[in-house]
Amino acid sequence: MTTYTGKAKYARVYEHNRDTKYDESGVYSVEIYLEGTELARAKKDGIPLHHNESGSFFKAKRKHQIMKDGAPVVLGPPSVVGPDGKTPFTENIGNDSIVCAMGKLNEWKGTRSFKLSALQVIEHVPYEGNNNSFKDHSTVSDNGDEKVA
Repeated sequence: MTTYTGKAKYARVYEHNRDTKYDESGVYSVEIYLEGTELARAKKDGIPLHHNESGSFFKAKRKHQIMKDGAPVVLGPPSVVGPDGKTPFTENIGNDSIVCAMGKLNEWKGTRSFKLSALQVIEHVPYEGNNNSFKDHSTVSDNGDEKVA
């Protein structure tokens, strides 16, 4: 097992928010943004890195279910703990939370990946959800006048 510490983005590490877009049983994932020695270590370890305006990151993933000897085996979500490394952490994880991802480096067909086993939330940033700031139009008529009940 190895660990990487960095900023989390798009954490989907619980049963209720796992990604089922491309795998109907679901995948747990989190983008880990790295800097300094953590980034250098990930490069040395051969982790495929992506780059955007927020920095350099890798995607840590865990399948909800795998096939073993022709039969499905449910792995479930990764363990998620708080700063003490023991207490279960159950709050949704907001972008820019500082986390430590624990997992296994995996190689398949010449490509390395990081299989997520556990996630420690070191500094939590509350998840804010979708912050659409739409105006309440339920009390306004088509011509802009206030509707009378």
